[in-house]
Amino acid sequence: MARRVYTEDEKAEAVSLYESEGTSAASKKTGIPKNTIQGWARKAGVRTVRNENVRARVDAAQLDNAERRANLVKRLYGLAEQSVELVEKPAEYQTIMKGDMGVERSAMPGFIPAQDKQREMTAIGIMLDKAAVLEKFDNDNGAAEAKGLLVSLAEQIGVGSE
Repeated sequence: MARRVYTEDEKAEAVSLYESEGTSAASKKTGIPKNTIQGWARKAGVRTVRNENVRARVDAAQLDNAERRANLVKRLYGLAEQSVELVEKPAEYQTIMKGDMGVERSAMPGFIPAQDKQREMTAIGIMLDKAAVLEKFDNDNGAAEAKGLLVSLAEQIGVGSE
């Protein structure tokens, strides 16, 4: 079967429909295969509105998640600080102790029992570790700043300005 040759007008119309309505609609309206239209659009650097909408939603979700991570980091550091303050004030430390007949009661023994101190320190360590992991997730280690500097330098010396 011979390949169909499309005119420039047909290509332009198909790419225009692809951009505004998507691949399926462009293919149905023009009778041109989806893959052919997608190839033309790719060569022309054209994206569908749908792809741009999806990209915008993904970008928004990423920003929202970055904000959530930053909030969690702040809260984890706050909780770790509170726990450290508790450990630093053994006279004010409140715990549950077993009394007569194994009855549990709230008590301020004036010291931190070893098991309680170990649990507190472990919890503090975990909070700090998790906060550090979350911080690294959004940290580009200065890459954005370095890129901006390189772009600025390139503009100043006239590289890539054409």
